[in-house]
Amino acid sequence: MDVIGPDTVTLIHREVAGQDRYGNDVMMATETVVPGCSMQPMWGQESVGAADEVTDRFQLYLPGLALTDLDIDPLVTDAVKFRGITYEVNGEPQPWWMDGYIHHLVIFCRRSTG
Repeated sequence: MDVIGPDTVTLIHREVAGQDRYGNDVMMATETVVPGCSMQPMWGQESVGAADEVTDRFQLYLPGLALTDLDIDPLVTDAVKFRGITYEVNGEPQPWWMDGYIHHLVIFCRRSTG
């Protein structure tokens, strides 16, 4: 597998596994450890008011071969765990193509607290 950086992340893939007796979707999560990534901070934002809220944003570079080697297909409904913190995928993952192959995938991640 290609290496983009020194970081290891856990991709949390969520999919509907069925419905409960009230007709609500029941979600199932599967976790895949992905080495050779680069998780880079972008910016944060803080809102002060009735309830303080902090939003952190990161940009994840995922090696292209991870898609085939680990049989993963990151989606906007997924999450990423990095250093014990879970971030939601924010927007569609963006593939970067080189010579007809996906060289790497850029995934924007977001976490809000407060």
